Amino acid sequence: MNEQSSASKERFTIHRHINPQYDESSDAERRSEHKRWQKQPTVVAKRNARERTRVHTVNQ
Repeated sequence: MNEQSSASKERFTIHRHINPQYDESSDAERRSEHKRWQKQPTVVAKRNARERTRVHTVNQ
């Protein structure tokens, strides 16, 4: 019984604080995100082509 009460005293709480500069940094991230979305279809197409080639080679 004493062990449980001492264990509960040893527990700790995590406090979260919002970064005051978060809004400023998120605007910059949103701008760069737009460029990433333009590049993504090309990257996906290349990855799919590599996967098709790999599967074709394995199946032969």
